[in-house]
Amino acid sequence: MFESELDQGDISQTSVVRNICMIFSSKYIAEKIHSIAPQFKVAFSSHEDAAKDIDVATCDLCIIELRVADFFSDLDLAKSLLVARPMLPIFAMSRNDNLDLKVMSFHAGVMEFQSPDADIQEILARAESLARLGKATRVVEIQNVELLKTMNDISALEKEKSQNQATLMHNSKMASLGEMAGNLAHEINNPLGILNGRILQMRKILTAETPAKQEALDVLEKMTAVSKRIASITKGLKSFSRMGEADPFEEISIQTLVEDTLAFCAEGIRQLGIELRICEVDPKLRISGRPTQVSQVLLNLLSNARDAAETYAEKWVSINIESDDKFVCLMITDSGPGLPEHLIQKIYEPFFTTKPVNKGTGLGLPISKKILEEHGGELTIDRACPNTRFVVVIPKLPG
Repeated sequence: MFESELDQGDISQTSVVRNICMIFSSKYIAEKIHSIAPQFKVAFSSHEDAAKDIDVATCDLCIIELRVADFFSDLDLAKSLLVARPMLPIFAMSRNDNLDLKVMSFHAGVMEFQSPDADIQEILARAESLARLGKATRVVEIQNVELLKTMNDISALEKEKSQNQATLMHNSKMASLGEMAGNLAHEINNPLGILNGRILQMRKILTAETPAKQEALDVLEKMTAVSKRIASITKGLKSFSRMGEADPFEEISIQTLVEDTLAFCAEGIRQLGIELRICEVDPKLRISGRPTQVSQVLLNLLSNARDAAETYAEKWVSINIESDDKFVCLMITDSGPGLPEHLIQKIYEPFFTTKPVNKGTGLGLPISKKILEEHGGELTIDRACPNTRFVVVIPKLPG
């Protein structure tokens, strides 16, 4: 109907073309307005053809004749235009000067009401004022559409970013599991060897001429403990390998958290000749969080400490735990001399790593930092410690 391009810089100037839709039973007024005011670009339509002829999206103003005989149906037509575009200025012209009908028109959304017999200059002035408002409104509407599109694009990017972060977290976890594969095999093979030995011992007891009942019960008890150990490892492995980002928060025992995490890596650390120093953990100490994610943080830090301690003559890794009224602090320390300041500034950057190629992903620390922030905690480096010490700070549950 009209060109959709708007001159947004000149919307207040009368020289700017105004797109006016006119719905009249006769073209007389439309032609008169256009001849006197060439800045008005007029599109004419009859009442019967308005639905297909009028494009409200390109109108700055709609002037509609409310015929005396068809006043209510014409007013319904005006309402339908406002349904299609609520901010469209409607200028009603009618020879019906009934006050109640005028009030009804204003309540319906009409912004101006004049008789077609009024002075043409007054009609033009009122039309110009409304058309200027309509053009400004169209500018805002177009900007709103563009803004909504931008917001949708940003939302889509945020969703994609979130999905990518979840994938990176899972891939980092899988990389840690890959590094631990050999250790896990050892963790399981050791108790399996013990279990086989107990089975042989039980066979000798049961095949003896006079089976020793108490001795058999003792062996069964030890076999049960070993099988529980294997079950604990496999259960922890299954839990750790799943994506737990959407899991609800739950109560976590710090003692259980440390024990379950060490099930993955303790043997591997000791196999490298590294002394593992673990403080006594208060069994009542608890936090709230996602167990899989917090365990991932602890495992990342222990893996880093193991890789660092392996390179020094004095090899040890320690786990120390402190708490106050509000927070629990888990301190993972290795025998290294600490990190230089220039590395401390970079270690939380994704993909930054000081490990050899194929040894680390460079994602463990930034992911751990993000996980702890989501838990209301933080990951810091204890610069005052003479060795390399990472500190996990996480809110404590009361009790």
